[in-house]
Amino acid sequence: MKIWVPSQAAADVLRDLPDVECVVYDGTGPTPEGIGEVEVWVPPLIPPSMVPDLLGRMTGLRLLQTVTAGVDAYRPHLPEGVVLCNARGVHDAGTAEWVVGAMIAVLREFPGFTAAQERGEWTYHHTGALADSTVLVVGYGSIGQALERRLEGFEVDVVRVARTAREGVHGQDELAELLPKADV
Repeated sequence: MKIWVPSQAAADVLRDLPDVECVVYDGTGPTPEGIGEVEVWVPPLIPPSMVPDLLGRMTGLRLLQTVTAGVDAYRPHLPEGVVLCNARGVHDAGTAEWVVGAMIAVLREFPGFTAAQERGEWTYHHTGALADSTVLVVGYGSIGQALERRLEGFEVDVVRVARTAREGVHGQDELAELLPKADV
């Protein structure tokens, strides 16, 4: 079985599987030989621009496993009968933590304080705070839900937005109305 993976680290994880040939292809440079024999493709984090061409030439493809939750770049070009799997949930904790950190860094003006420190200046002043804010979560899938869980202790009001409205979640068509009411 021929598998294309996006990194040597991924190939190393699979190297002990019997009858498996791992080819590292990160979506850049020339396409490796034997594209028609690829049965499993794990594309890189950022989809290559030539996804339609690659999928059209992968005549033996049986499984496409993304490393992201999103599959929009692949779905319209997926040959019939190929199983498409995503990585929903894999990045939830890390992404949600990053978002909380970024919110606090911006509201508390960490970049400005860091720049002042590098200049040897003391520029103390009051900054914004996350507490008592209205946080608009645009994209209320597994990452948005993980973000809300991490925000529970910050005394914020969370407004949820997703592509499609459902109970407790606004639809994307309401976004223009909701944005002016959000602090974050």
